[in-house]
Amino acid sequence: MLKANHPDLKFFDDGYGFARNSDAMLLTYATSEPTRLVEALVAILGQETVLGNRLAVAAMVGVAGRQADVEPGQEFANHQLVYPPSEYGKKMPD
Repeated sequence: MLKANHPDLKFFDDGYGFARNSDAMLLTYATSEPTRLVEALVAILGQETVLGNRLAVAAMVGVAGRQADVEPGQEFANHQLVYPPSEYGKKMPD
């Protein structure tokens, strides 16, 4: 959906995983245009459904600078939430 809606946005899929203390699935993307990527993700969350599910009510979007060496289990330790707006600036929950 992201590539179809924003073909000019340069990003790549940087993997996925699961939160340690919940059933949350974590999708990671890398880009040199984080502001545009977040705007595109938030637009999709607010307007789209996937398999009949509205994503916006359960989704969180966090950002962090790229780190070359991260210990297992610490991949999201430095991510700060930017969505939902009520959680802006908080650490990504585990």
